[in-house]
Amino acid sequence: SKQVCSSVLSVLQKIRDAPGHMGCDIGGSLAKMVMAFPEGEDAVVFPEKFGTSGRCHRHLQMKLTMADQSYLLTFLSGATAQLEEAVEHLGDCRRQASESTGYASRTEPTSPGAASNSSEDARPFSRTFSSWSDEVFSCSRKAHRRMATAGGGACKFASLFRDALRVELEPVREMRALVDGFLLLAPCNSMGTDSTGGSSELLNQDVFTIDEDDMTVSKPWPDPLFPLILVIMGTGVSILRVDSAQPGDFVRVGGTACGGGTFLGLARLLTSATSFEEALEMASLGDACNADKLVSDIYGDEGCSTLGLPGNLTASNFGKLGESTDRCCEKDLARSLLQMVTQQSVLLASAYARMAGCINRVFFAGGFVDEKNVIARRSIAANFRNLGGCAYFLRHSDFLGAL
Repeated sequence: SKQVCSSVLSVLQKIRDAPGHMGCDIGGSLAKMVMAFPEGEDAVVFPEKFGTSGRCHRHLQMKLTMADQSYLLTFLSGATAQLEEAVEHLGDCRRQASESTGYASRTEPTSPGAASNSSEDARPFSRTFSSWSDEVFSCSRKAHRRMATAGGGACKFASLFRDALRVELEPVREMRALVDGFLLLAPCNSMGTDSTGGSSELLNQDVFTIDEDDMTVSKPWPDPLFPLILVIMGTGVSILRVDSAQPGDFVRVGGTACGGGTFLGLARLLTSATSFEEALEMASLGDACNADKLVSDIYGDEGCSTLGLPGNLTASNFGKLGESTDRCCEKDLARSLLQMVTQQSVLLASAYARMAGCINRVFFAGGFVDEKNVIARRSIAANFRNLGGCAYFLRHSDFLGAL
C-alpha cells in the first residue's frame, strides 16, 4: 500500500478510540470533524498539524452543556483525499492480516460507544502493534463505534470506514445537519421556550461582520433571530430560510451553481493560479474595477446621484474586457472573478431575505467563507451593505454540518 504519514494514522487511532461523541462532515474537498469530550475526563490531545493538510483548530474550542452534561468541543479538518488514502492504507493492512495465520497479540479494549457483539462475529477485536505507520488491524467485522456523518462522503466512504476502521458512518441529511449545527451555536434566549438545544460558552464572540473599513467587528446575535436566511457557500451554494428552532422548520429556497468550485475552476483557466490559496492570494492583490464595468461607468457620478444608485455597484462582471484588456492583469481577473461569485450569492440572498422580511438577519457560512478567505467575506459584506443589509459570519463557519 501507499506510504502514509504516521501522524495521520496516529490521529485516526486517537479519533477512533476517543471517549464522548463525534460528528463528521466529509465534503468533496475537505473533511471536518467535531469531537465532544465529557468535562472532567482527560481530553484527547491532537497535534496542531498532521500530514500535509490536517489541522486541529484549537482557537475554535468551546464548551457545550446539554442534558446537564458539559463537553469540550474540539475541531479537526483535513483534505478528504488524504483521509481516504490513510483509511485505505489501514484497510490494506487489515486485509494482509486476515490472510496471515497469526495476527493477534493484544486484545482491543472496549471503547465508549462500541457496539455489542453480534452473533455473526463475536470474536474479540485484536491488532498487532509496531509503529503507527504499519499498524495492522485484524479481520474482525464487528462495529467498534458509530459516527453521525454529513456530506457526500457519508455514503461514498461507508464501506471503506467499516472495513478498515470498524467505524460505522451513519448518514444524516446534509441540510438538516447544517441548520442543527447553526442552532447549536445560537443563544438559548433566541430559541424559544420549546427548544431543547444546548448552551455554549465560546472563547471569543461567535458572530461578526466586516465594516466599511474592512475590519472584523463582533456582533450580538440578532434579536429576534427568526426568520433568518442561511447561505451555505461551498463548491456550490444553497440558500435556506430558517423559520424557527423547531426540528425541520426550514426550507431550501434557492441556490446557485456559481460557488467556490466556479471560482477555482475559472481561476485556473484565466490565470496562472493552480490552487485555491494561490487564486485567493492573486485576487487580494487585484482590482476588479479594471475588469468590471461599474454603474458609474455607464451613468457617470452625476447620473448615479440623480438615480440614487451607488456608483460602485457592478453593472457587468468583466464588462470592460469587451472594449480593451490593456489595463487588466491576471490579478485583476482573479479579483473580478471573486466579485462575480460572491455577488451571485449576495443578490440571491438579499432577494430571499426581503421576501421573508429579514434583510438584517442573513448569515453566510461554508468552506468558501471560512477563516482563510478574508477577501471573500469583505466582498460579501460590502456588496450586502450596498443592498441595504448586514451580512453576518460565524467563527465556526465550516463546521456547522459536523456540529
